[in-house]
Amino acid sequence: MRRLPTIGRSFTAGTAIEASLISGEVLPSRHYGVYFAILAPEATVEGATVTATGADGRVIATAPVPAG
Repeated sequence: MRRLPTIGRSFTAGTAIEASLISGEVLPSRHYGVYFAILAPEATVEGATVTATGADGRVIATAPVPAG
C-alpha cells in the first residue's frame, strides 16, 4: 500500500492540482517550483487520480498516480 506524500512534476499551465482518492476524499497539492506534493500521511494513493486545472478553473490534465 503506497502512502502519501506523492510528488510529481507540475502540469504545464496548471494552477491547481489535486488528488481524488478511491475513498472519495479529494486532497489539494502544494507547489514547489515545477514540482507538486500531495500530503496526507493517513491516506493511500492506490487507484488515485491527479487532476490539474488552469487559471480559469477548467481541467487541463488528468492522470493516474503511478504504482509503486
